[in-house]
Amino acid sequence: MIPDYGQRISIASNTFHEMESNARSEKEYEQIILSAKDVIFPAGYLCTFKRTVASPIGSAIPDLAFISKCLSYWALIEVELAHHSLHSHVLPQIGVFLEAYFDEQNATYLASKIDVAEPNLAGLLKGEPPKVYVISNRYDAE
Repeated sequence: MIPDYGQRISIASNTFHEMESNARSEKEYEQIILSAKDVIFPAGYLCTFKRTVASPIGSAIPDLAFISKCLSYWALIEVELAHHSLHSHVLPQIGVFLEAYFDEQNATYLASKIDVAEPNLAGLLKGEPPKVYVISNRYDAE
């Protein structure tokens, strides 16, 4: 039986429970999200995106990428532990992702991870900037 820590979310027939921020590593949370990708992100492709992205304000490495099945939008996803500082850790990464440059090399990388042709991804990545999602293991009002 899974202890009830007071917070949980249910999607379809799956229930996800809140855990202490340091109960698992970010990598473990990424694997949990990837294992439930068809439930959490049914309208697209979800894969790891462990490449440095550069922008005028710096560089950072996102954790995951989401591509809509209709190729109308995409997102970079940062998996964060709740005890990481919003202002000194999370927000700077989001700023980099929103201002980053994406090119054919990024499209080739993503095409190797999902079943979408590289030219289609290149057009998507060069168009609108990605949405940025932050998934945390616990809600923090900050």
